[in-house]
Amino acid sequence: MLSNPLRGSGENRIKAMKNLAESYNIDGVIMFSHWGCRQSNGLSRMIKDSFNKQGIPVLVLEGDCVDINNCPAGQIKTRDEGFAEILNSV
Repeated sequence: MLSNPLRGSGENRIKAMKNLAESYNIDGVIMFSHWGCRQSNGLSRMIKDSFNKQGIPVLVLEGDCVDINNCPAGQIKTRDEGFAEILNSV
């Protein structure tokens, strides 16, 4: 558990994510940000800004992974499809 690269400071986690993104040659990032999670919700803006500086688009999907009523599937699908169109147009 202590060797998990996503443990520790936000900067360390972003660095680990960027290394993975480079290794896999990604085109974009989709991040689910649970409203009650300070690790994902609090860091989502820093992650988005960091990847955008590298020209990698980021879609942050905010919702509640505990209560399905706070995470409308139709809206998430629409945002995913729009993001896919953006990636395909580049």
